[in-house]
This record gives sequence, C-alpha cells and structure tokens, in this order.
Amino acid sequence: MATLNPFEKELNESSKQDFSDLKAVFINCTLKKSPAVSHTQGLMDKSAAIMEGNGVQTEIIRAIDRDIATGVYPDMREHGWEKDDWPEIQKKVMEADILAQRPRRYSRTWQPTQCLGSR
Repeated sequence: MATLNPFEKELNESSKQDFSDLKAVFINCTLKKSPAVSHTQGLMDKSAAIMEGNGVQTEIIRAIDRDIATGVYPDMREHGWEKDDWPEIQKKVMEADILAQRPRRYSRTWQPTQCLGSR
C-alpha cells in the first residue's frame, strides 16, 4: 500500500467528513502479473490510501492475476469454462459504493471490454 506524504496526511486528518460506511473496489487492468511492478498499481495504491485515510474500506483486484473467462454470460462456467472468477468479483462490485476501474497505464487503443469483458 502506498504511503501518504505529509500534505496528504494533513488533508485526511483535517477532514470532517465521515466516509466509514463506504466501500470501494478498484479493478486494476495492468498487463503485468504480480509481483511485477505496475505503475497502474501504484496509482491505485495511492488512491486507496487516501480513501482509507478517510475511513473508506478498499479492495484492489488485479484482473491479470484472476481467472476471468471471456464471454457474455455472468458465469461462464455454465457455458463450458472450467474456471471463472467473475461471479465473485461481480458480487464485490455490486456491494461496493465506489468502483474505480483503471486500464493499463500506457494503453492508446483501450476499450472498456479489454479488462472486464462484455459482462
């Protein structure tokens, strides 16, 4: 997790807002598998640290490390795939108040379906 600089810490500590009832899910669409360094992960870690400093519960999902089947159905195991982590991820997304989805950092031709499929 990223650390906050003194200015960011001061902003978090001086906030009078209560965000402790919020959940945020970040979906990182980097092309680098863990534990490889990912600039996209660094951006998400910083955002998550700021949110956590304000009481928001966060979870970061690195899509490349998960078995997300391609297809158009909510659970592709019902359509011939042996494994599909999407139903578990979708449940977390639906329970979250905030969804932050980030494509890989240097994508020039990114389309929304490249990370999450058409589901």
